[in-house]
Amino acid sequence: MKTEFTEKEISFIKERQYPFNFNSPSEDDWDALLDWAADTLMYEGFDKDYNANEVGDTCEDIIDIATAH
Repeated sequence: MKTEFTEKEISFIKERQYPFNFNSPSEDDWDALLDWAADTLMYEGFDKDYNANEVGDTCEDIIDIATAH
């Protein structure tokens, strides 16, 4: 299971202007990120055939990382 962000995931979070504290995240920060990534996955992460698209793949990776903390 992944436990560290890649540059792609960091860029994704920053480009969408999500206010995550990368320096010293609290449990609340991790929980909020998990909720945000799950919502983004649900609304933007699948194509018309319900296959994960690039946004979905990135959100799934972020969810994996957030749940590991």
